[in-house]
Amino acid sequence: MNDTSPTAPITSEPLPDTACGCEVAAPSRRRFLTGAAAVAGAAGLAGTLGGTLAGPLGPGGPLGSTAGAAARRGAGKLIVVFLRGGIDGLSAVVPVADSAYYAARPGIAVPADAALPLDATFGLHPAMAPLHELWQDGRLAVIHAVGNPARSRSHFDAQDLLEQGSDTQRTDAAGWLARYLATTTSSAPHGGLFRAVAISGGVPGSLRGSNALAIPSVSGFGLGGVTGASTTWTGVLNQMYQGRLPVEAVGRTTVQAVTTVGGVTPPSTSSSFTEAAALLGAGLGVEVVTVDTGGWDTHDSMGTHESGEMRDLLAGLAGSLAGLQADLDARGLSEVTTVVMSEFGRRLIENGSGGTDHGTANMMLVMGGAARSGPVLGTWPGLATDDLDRGDLAITTDVRDVLWELTSAVLGHPDPGVVFSGHTHTPVGAVR
Repeated sequence: MNDTSPTAPITSEPLPDTACGCEVAAPSRRRFLTGAAAVAGAAGLAGTLGGTLAGPLGPGGPLGSTAGAAARRGAGKLIVVFLRGGIDGLSAVVPVADSAYYAARPGIAVPADAALPLDATFGLHPAMAPLHELWQDGRLAVIHAVGNPARSRSHFDAQDLLEQGSDTQRTDAAGWLARYLATTTSSAPHGGLFRAVAISGGVPGSLRGSNALAIPSVSGFGLGGVTGASTTWTGVLNQMYQGRLPVEAVGRTTVQAVTTVGGVTPPSTSSSFTEAAALLGAGLGVEVVTVDTGGWDTHDSMGTHESGEMRDLLAGLAGSLAGLQADLDARGLSEVTTVVMSEFGRRLIENGSGGTDHGTANMMLVMGGAARSGPVLGTWPGLATDDLDRGDLAITTDVRDVLWELTSAVLGHPDPGVVFSGHTHTPVGAVR
């Protein structure tokens, strides 16, 4: 977690406010640099901005110079939704034709006649009806028995590996999206101040090592936190940072970031999903937006398909995703694709507390622009005892194969093997 606290006392001098004839606290050079530079060295622009930068902005970030980086093909954009805690994929995408599922979950299984049909083998949880409508419209791909071959049941390790796009810990800990950004150049006509934004209090692991920006919300990102004043001091601050020192470059870029995001009209109803749509629709050259949701570590009292924690979680997720797609449609953003994933699935057997424990394989969703609907994708290994992996649903699709196709078909990387080095791609077919 980034340390966002100031490292030196903050001072300010009063300057006249020519608009109102009063005096307000103006930002001193030292105050602003304290807020902006804590940052350059610690891989992040601190919470003084109401946001965070994953690394120094501009060419030559933590992953090295982008000189010679490949030109990005197309104008596709990607929203990455991470369900932290390990969603129970067997409740979300129900194997209605597998009798072992019902034998192992006498209290929490979703009845076959209640599930929303996807194909002869699977159905969606009934609380996910808004997503079922998207699937019927040919705009939702579902993949099952997908996971990381590392097979970790640790939240921390599994999240790190998934966000690094690797089955072993990388020495640089760089994220897969950061490697995409480092090895391509923007296709926007005017470039872009930042190509990736996390709607979050901090930059996620997938963007670690990139020039990404993290903001809690469009309206929550501004100079008030840096200067202690609500007045925009853009001209004054730009004059402060005319030099060539790296920290001064960070200062100038900070002002530019605040000014740019400040020009985005905040959504009428604020959530991570509506903020993502607003940023992508603002024409800033943003290609990637990440969104996190929590609460998926359902060890007890999951409830039934009609009521309880799991039903409520899935209803909230489906409503948010369907609302996001409707927002993107209203903005004409047909080039945006959304992927939904979690660090691992849950064990097959219902535990004694009416919940599920950490497992291995899971489901994934791909929605919108490039999604290819149809029967559930992936090879179903079955849930009979001999088919399980340590009591878990076995992995038959490597999660990197899905991410590879998104990197290629959506983000337009000409060689995803650069992003997922050492991995040999096996086609999944989740995207067109």
